[in-house]
Amino acid sequence: MLGVLSRSLYCLLAAGVVLLLLTGCGSHPATGQVSGVVTYDGEPLPYADIRFIPDPIGPRGAIAKTDQAGRYRLMYSVDRAGIIPGNYRVVISTRGGGPDASGAPESTGSSDNPYETEPSSMTAGAGREMLPMRYASSRETVLVAEVVEGDNSLDFHLEKD
Repeated sequence: MLGVLSRSLYCLLAAGVVLLLLTGCGSHPATGQVSGVVTYDGEPLPYADIRFIPDPIGPRGAIAKTDQAGRYRLMYSVDRAGIIPGNYRVVISTRGGGPDASGAPESTGSSDNPYETEPSSMTAGAGREMLPMRYASSRETVLVAEVVEGDNSLDFHLEKD
């Protein structure tokens, strides 16, 4: 009788462990959806790279690239928009590039992911930074943001020195 009871308890415990492992697979942390517009001296800032850096340094930031109208949407990963809620230092840079010779970006993918559209920040260093270091440097930035779970509309209005 005791052997049957302990065997049943063992099976129940094993099933519980398997269930816990299965529910943990593929789960993602809660995120806030962040979008907005970046302007510089009152005009939309096209093709700028935006980085949200956890402050204090934390698990993970997010990136975006503005479109021609200065709009952006943060990406948590290549296929998932958003960012983990928290406080961030924000860096905005124009060194990543600009439109091609025709003046328009070459579309290479879905509009949901700004990094599927050229120009890409992968060419960092190819251009000259046009923004003051108080926006473009991760050490000197004065830009901060607090992200909460759900929708966040965060506009950045940058001014010349």
